Amino acid sequence: MAGAADLPAGHPPVDQTKAATPTHSGEVLEVIPVSSYVYLRVKGAQGEEWLAAPAAEIKTGARIRWNDGVLMHDFSSPTLKRSFAAIRFVEVVEPEPTPTK
Repeated sequence: MAGAADLPAGHPPVDQTKAATPTHSGEVLEVIPVSSYVYLRVKGAQGEEWLAAPAAEIKTGARIRWNDGVLMHDFSSPTLKRSFAAIRFVEVVEPEPTPTK
């Protein structure tokens, strides 16, 4: 899990004792890496949304899973000089398991 120093400025506090079990999955539509974290535009069962996660090698088109995290509205990223109407700050992003035959 990311430590407080690894999170984007303005990131809400993270309960380190809470399990960060991936409960969502979808396809990565856009990747914006920034120092120790990454912004991801994903399309899952609930439609498109933005995620902010600890840095990882993730490519556009990849299938991933992520935890609930914390949803923030009207988040402004000074690093990107961009605002997000809604963005989910997550602790876990991992490849979606490939179905076995």
